[in-house]
Amino acid sequence: MEYDECKLTELVATRISHDLAGGIGSLGNMLDCMDVGENLDAEDKNILDNVAQSLSARQKFLRIAFGVETKSMSADDLRDICEKYLTTVGSRTYKITLKLKNIIPDLAKYICLCLMIGTEIVIKNASIEIEVNKKNIAIKVCSDSDLSATKINSYRQILEGKILDDGEASQLVHLIYLRKILGKDVPIKLDVVNGKEAGFVIG
Repeated sequence: MEYDECKLTELVATRISHDLAGGIGSLGNMLDCMDVGENLDAEDKNILDNVAQSLSARQKFLRIAFGVETKSMSADDLRDICEKYLTTVGSRTYKITLKLKNIIPDLAKYICLCLMIGTEIVIKNASIEIEVNKKNIAIKVCSDSDLSATKINSYRQILEGKILDDGEASQLVHLIYLRKILGKDVPIKLDVVNGKEAGFVIG
Protein backbone atom coordinates (compact mmCIF):
# COMPACT_ATOMS: atom_id res chain seq x y z
CA MET A 1 0.00 0.00 0.00
CA GLU A 2 1.01 3.64 -0.46
CA TYR A 3 0.18 6.89 1.25
CA ASP A 4 -1.98 9.01 -1.05
CA GLU A 5 -1.15 12.68 -1.66
CA CYS A 6 -3.72 13.93 0.86
CA LYS A 7 -2.42 11.73 3.68
CA LEU A 8 1.19 12.55 2.83
CA THR A 9 0.40 16.27 2.98
CA GLU A 10 -1.19 15.80 6.40
CA LEU A 11 1.85 13.90 7.68
CA VAL A 12 4.34 16.50 6.39
CA ALA A 13 2.31 19.35 7.89
CA THR A 14 2.17 17.54 11.23
CA ARG A 15 5.93 16.92 11.26
CA ILE A 16 6.78 20.53 10.41
CA SER A 17 4.34 21.82 13.03
CA HIS A 18 5.87 19.50 15.63
CA ASP A 19 9.42 20.57 14.80
CA LEU A 20 8.60 24.27 15.14
CA ALA A 21 6.12 24.05 18.04
CA GLY A 22 8.62 23.97 20.91
CA GLY A 23 10.48 27.06 19.79
CA ILE A 24 7.30 28.98 19.00
CA GLY A 25 5.93 28.07 22.44
CA SER A 26 9.08 29.27 24.20
CA LEU A 27 9.04 32.49 22.20
CA GLY A 28 5.38 33.05 23.04
CA ASN A 29 5.98 32.50 26.77
CA MET A 30 8.76 35.08 26.86
CA LEU A 31 6.67 37.61 24.96
CA ASP A 32 3.85 37.03 27.46
CA CYS A 33 6.26 37.82 30.29
CA MET A 34 7.24 41.05 28.56
CA ASP A 35 3.57 41.96 28.07
CA VAL A 36 2.94 41.81 31.82
CA GLY A 37 5.90 44.07 32.51
CA GLU A 38 8.57 41.55 33.53
CA ASN A 39 12.10 42.64 32.71
CA LEU A 40 14.31 40.25 30.79
CA ASP A 41 17.76 39.75 32.25
CA ALA A 42 20.86 38.81 30.26
CA GLU A 43 20.14 35.09 30.58
CA ASP A 44 16.57 35.54 29.33
CA LYS A 45 17.80 37.51 26.34
CA ASN A 46 20.34 34.82 25.57
CA ILE A 47 17.59 32.18 25.68
CA LEU A 48 15.41 34.32 23.42
CA ASP A 49 18.26 34.69 20.94
CA ASN A 50 18.94 30.93 20.96
CA VAL A 51 15.27 30.15 20.38
CA ALA A 52 15.11 32.57 17.46
CA GLN A 53 18.25 31.06 15.90
CA SER A 54 16.91 27.52 16.37
CA LEU A 55 13.57 28.39 14.75
CA SER A 56 15.32 30.05 11.82
CA ALA A 57 17.64 27.06 11.34
CA ARG A 58 14.77 24.57 11.38
CA GLN A 59 12.56 26.65 9.11
CA LYS A 60 15.27 27.00 6.44
CA PHE A 61 16.12 23.30 6.60
CA LEU A 62 12.52 22.07 6.52
CA ARG A 63 11.74 24.41 3.64
CA ILE A 64 14.43 22.70 1.58
CA ALA A 65 13.47 19.18 2.69
CA PHE A 66 9.74 19.48 2.04
CA GLY A 67 9.24 22.66 0.03
CA VAL A 68 9.62 23.88 -3.52
CA GLU A 69 13.01 25.17 -4.61
CA THR A 70 12.75 28.93 -5.12
CA LYS A 71 16.34 30.12 -5.12
CA SER A 72 19.77 28.79 -5.94
CA MET A 73 22.33 27.95 -3.28
CA SER A 74 25.95 26.89 -3.19
CA ALA A 75 27.34 23.69 -1.70
CA ASP A 76 28.67 25.79 1.18
CA ASP A 77 25.18 27.24 1.78
CA LEU A 78 23.72 23.74 1.92
CA ARG A 79 26.43 22.55 4.28
CA ASP A 80 25.81 25.52 6.58
CA ILE A 81 22.04 24.92 6.63
CA CYS A 82 22.53 21.23 7.47
CA GLU A 83 25.06 21.94 10.23
CA LYS A 84 22.85 24.60 11.81
CA TYR A 85 19.88 22.22 11.72
CA LEU A 86 21.94 19.61 13.57
CA THR A 87 22.43 22.04 16.46
CA THR A 88 18.65 22.01 16.98
CA VAL A 89 18.32 18.21 17.04
CA GLY A 90 18.29 16.05 20.12
CA SER A 91 19.72 17.15 23.44
CA ARG A 92 22.66 19.16 24.67
CA THR A 93 23.85 16.02 26.42
CA TYR A 94 24.98 14.44 23.16
CA LYS A 95 26.49 15.55 19.89
CA ILE A 96 25.98 14.55 16.28
CA THR A 97 28.80 15.29 13.86
CA LEU A 98 28.24 15.54 10.12
CA LYS A 99 30.42 14.80 7.11
CA LEU A 100 29.12 15.64 3.64
CA LYS A 101 31.03 14.29 0.63
CA ASN A 102 30.59 15.33 -3.00
CA ILE A 103 27.34 17.16 -2.28
CA ILE A 104 25.78 19.26 -5.01
CA PRO A 105 23.06 21.89 -4.51
CA ASP A 106 20.80 20.27 -7.13
CA LEU A 107 20.32 17.40 -4.69
CA ALA A 108 19.66 19.64 -1.68
CA LYS A 109 16.18 18.21 -1.00
CA TYR A 110 17.46 14.64 -1.03
CA ILE A 111 20.46 15.46 1.15
CA CYS A 112 18.27 17.16 3.77
CA LEU A 113 15.89 14.20 3.83
CA CYS A 114 18.88 11.86 4.16
CA LEU A 115 20.13 13.86 7.13
CA MET A 116 16.72 13.55 8.78
CA ILE A 117 16.82 9.79 8.17
CA GLY A 118 20.15 9.61 9.98
CA THR A 119 19.36 11.88 12.92
CA GLU A 120 16.04 10.22 13.73
CA ILE A 121 17.64 6.91 14.75
CA VAL A 122 20.37 8.47 16.95
CA ILE A 123 19.95 8.19 20.71
CA LYS A 124 23.35 9.42 21.91
CA ASN A 125 26.63 10.64 20.38
CA ALA A 126 26.96 9.74 16.71
CA SER A 127 28.51 10.66 13.39
CA ILE A 128 26.58 10.89 10.16
CA GLU A 129 28.20 10.75 6.73
CA ILE A 130 26.31 11.47 3.52
CA GLU A 131 28.14 10.79 0.28
CA VAL A 132 26.90 11.43 -3.24
CA ASN A 133 28.25 9.06 -5.89
CA LYS A 134 27.53 8.71 -9.60
CA LYS A 135 25.05 5.91 -8.99
CA ASN A 136 23.71 6.51 -5.49
CA ILE A 137 23.58 8.44 -2.24
CA ALA A 138 25.00 6.65 0.80
CA ILE A 139 24.20 7.45 4.42
CA LYS A 140 26.35 6.04 7.24
CA VAL A 141 25.42 6.43 10.89
CA CYS A 142 27.89 5.37 13.58
CA SER A 143 27.08 5.73 17.27
CA ASP A 144 28.79 5.18 20.62
CA SER A 145 25.65 3.39 21.78
CA ASP A 146 22.80 1.45 20.24
CA LEU A 147 20.73 3.20 17.63
CA SER A 148 16.94 3.25 18.01
CA ALA A 149 15.84 -0.30 17.21
CA THR A 150 12.20 0.82 17.23
CA LYS A 151 12.71 3.46 14.56
CA ILE A 152 14.96 1.24 12.48
CA ASN A 153 12.21 -1.39 12.52
CA SER A 154 9.71 1.28 11.42
CA TYR A 155 12.08 2.28 8.61
CA ARG A 156 12.11 -1.34 7.45
CA GLN A 157 8.32 -1.40 7.44
CA ILE A 158 8.19 1.80 5.37
CA LEU A 159 10.65 0.36 2.84
CA GLU A 160 8.50 -2.79 2.66
CA GLY A 161 5.50 -0.63 1.77
CA LYS A 162 3.61 -1.03 5.04
CA ILE A 163 1.38 1.72 6.42
CA LEU A 164 2.24 2.99 9.91
CA ASP A 165 -0.21 4.59 12.32
CA ASP A 166 -0.49 8.36 11.84
CA GLY A 167 1.54 9.33 14.91
CA GLU A 168 4.51 7.18 13.96
CA ALA A 169 4.21 8.01 10.27
CA SER A 170 4.30 11.77 10.92
CA GLN A 171 7.49 11.34 12.94
CA LEU A 172 9.15 9.37 10.12
CA VAL A 173 7.53 11.13 7.17
CA HIS A 174 10.91 12.15 5.77
CA LEU A 175 11.51 8.56 4.62
CA ILE A 176 7.93 8.14 3.42
CA TYR A 177 8.22 11.38 1.44
CA LEU A 178 11.61 10.42 0.00
CA ARG A 179 10.25 7.03 -1.06
CA LYS A 180 7.32 8.81 -2.76
CA ILE A 181 9.33 11.38 -4.72
CA LEU A 182 11.94 8.86 -5.83
CA GLY A 183 9.37 6.42 -7.16
CA LYS A 184 9.16 2.66 -6.86
CA ASP A 185 11.98 1.98 -9.32
CA VAL A 186 14.69 3.59 -7.16
CA PRO A 187 15.89 1.12 -4.51
CA ILE A 188 16.60 2.10 -0.90
CA LYS A 189 18.63 -0.46 1.06
CA LEU A 190 19.11 -0.49 4.83
CA ASP A 191 21.79 -2.45 6.70
CA VAL A 192 22.45 -2.42 10.44
CA VAL A 193 25.66 -3.67 12.10
CA ASN A 194 25.73 -4.58 15.80
CA GLY A 195 22.95 -2.12 16.51
CA LYS A 196 25.41 0.78 16.53
CA GLU A 197 25.99 1.32 12.83
CA ALA A 198 23.45 1.77 10.07
CA GLY A 199 23.89 2.26 6.37
CA PHE A 200 21.39 3.40 3.75
CA VAL A 201 22.06 3.23 0.02
CA ILE A 202 19.67 5.13 -2.23
CA GLY A 203 19.86 4.20 -5.89
